[in-house]
Amino acid sequence: MFFSDSAAAIYRRWLKSQTALACLAVLLFSLSAAFCGLQLEPDYFWHVKLGEWIVQHQSIMEADTFSWTAQEYPVTEFAHSWLGSVVIYLFSLLGRYFSYQHAGAILYELCFYAILFGVLLFVQRQDISDLGSDLTVSSLLAIFPALCTVTVSPRPQAMGYILFALTLYLLRLWEKRKGSVLRVYFLPLIALLWANLHGGTAPMMLAFCAGTLLVSFVRVEAGQFTFNETPRKRKIHLAAATGLSGITMLINPYGFKLFLYSFLYNNSACKEGIQEWMPATIYSGFGLVFLALFAVIIAFSNRKFTLVSIVPVILSGGLTLLYVRGTPYLGIAMSFFLTNSLARYTGDIGRPVKKGILWGVLLCISGLLFLYGGVHFSETRDTWKKASWHVSDTMANEIKSGHYKRLYNDYNTGGMLIYYGIPVFIDSRADLYPEEVLRDGKELSTLTGNPEEILTRYDFDAILVDTSSPLYDYLSINSKYHLEYEETNLALFEPNNRM
Repeated sequence: MFFSDSAAAIYRRWLKSQTALACLAVLLFSLSAAFCGLQLEPDYFWHVKLGEWIVQHQSIMEADTFSWTAQEYPVTEFAHSWLGSVVIYLFSLLGRYFSYQHAGAILYELCFYAILFGVLLFVQRQDISDLGSDLTVSSLLAIFPALCTVTVSPRPQAMGYILFALTLYLLRLWEKRKGSVLRVYFLPLIALLWANLHGGTAPMMLAFCAGTLLVSFVRVEAGQFTFNETPRKRKIHLAAATGLSGITMLINPYGFKLFLYSFLYNNSACKEGIQEWMPATIYSGFGLVFLALFAVIIAFSNRKFTLVSIVPVILSGGLTLLYVRGTPYLGIAMSFFLTNSLARYTGDIGRPVKKGILWGVLLCISGLLFLYGGVHFSETRDTWKKASWHVSDTMANEIKSGHYKRLYNDYNTGGMLIYYGIPVFIDSRADLYPEEVLRDGKELSTLTGNPEEILTRYDFDAILVDTSSPLYDYLSINSKYHLEYEETNLALFEPNNRM
């Protein structure tokens, strides 16, 4: 009886605490983000199939089996996110217990947002408490940068964002000399997970650790920047942890080759034709907004900044300017920077009235997002089915019944074809395909090259095209082809001379 009474008392105190409110905010925000931000993309579908293949065969795929192109060109599977694909596949299995076919994707995003937002909240709580404020401000500052990940699709890179946030947290502790310096030795564990969950971006962790260490040696006392001497012992520990991280990162199916991934598989055709690998622009959303906000704070703040404290924003900002896919990393880095920069201006935020107002604002924002997501979920959850790359069950069965050996498909439809077990010409694993194949696929779909020459060279026995593409119009009036089957977004053509 004593135990139950004590447990009940603890539970009541917890409900009245800010921690309970924070957990509620995390839950509401995560649910609303998962509902509103669910964006199924072609990548999700081939990740499910790759994870399924790995689980069934208990090994990492080496020779690509998803494309017929691999039989004629040097297409070798480089599953740098093999463990991430397995995780996504396991979530897809959980989705089978729900009425919605892809509920697993929603569950995956729900877990991602809850963990990421929770990590940011926890980290910022520690910074805020040092400045005499409370969890309220932490929550408000965590929501803003986390919003930049709302459009993140269920892909392995989402797990990399969480590991990135944990990396910045450990580097922040090292910079502020909080707690035991030995905490930096959690970095090798993060490196091991990152190298297998989404190995293609894992080396950037070493860049952030090394950048932080190197900048700690730079003595600057000018303008808005100041130098904060770091004890030699702490530098040695960070150097050792960074070195160990590089070693543990080698524990992956590809060893040292993982570090060369971006150089070996990132060809110019990828950079030219794939939006997420293009530089950020004014239309790229939060990326340039964060950089502008960072510049304003640096320019007009009445406090000084250490170079170490701005390294994450500088490096992730540079990554965003090179590739728009760097925006979520910049948002997470800005979350740390905003907390450190703005918390001291919250004044007497600890007063009950202001605390209540801020919690009301926080919960209202999260609650409204949750209600909006719930009301519109039935509409938004199937928006992807209207996309030009969506392959319906009927279309997939039509293609399978044709027993095609050399099907043409564009870059975007490949992911769903793989999901249905149909060999593809190309797909969104763009970094695996030869540059020539990617360019031919793009030129054919847009009719920017010589379509007849490309069609003849590859000898396609069927052509799956977007009904709004120039290629659809070209084939419709070409006497060498006939329309076999058509839906709203896709059409299947066959050459008249097909045997």
